[in-house]
Amino acid sequence: MLIPVGRSGWAIAAGYLGLFSFVVLPAPISLIVALIAISDIRKNPEKHGMGRAIFGLVMGILGTVALAFGLIGMIVGRRNEGDRFYAAFVSFCSTAGVASTFTS
Repeated sequence: MLIPVGRSGWAIAAGYLGLFSFVVLPAPISLIVALIAISDIRKNPEKHGMGRAIFGLVMGILGTVALAFGLIGMIVGRRNEGDRFYAAFVSFCSTAGVASTFTS
């Protein structure tokens, strides 16, 4: 098994969670892990991986903002079932593969 030597495990986790934050659901977790990774790298200067940690942080922020807008859109859309915004939101979610979460 290959283990990156001298890299922060938190930074590696933040990088992969940031990559998967396009799915939106792991985005808040990516944000938290990235903050832990940055703290770990600053406490231990011999560890590397700041780029992965920052990538996880940026993607976590973007994904969390998208999740927040999605939840707000869902709440507003539920109040106005006939609203075009709600229909567009559900259509978008169905293409992203998360429609069953919002339409059930």
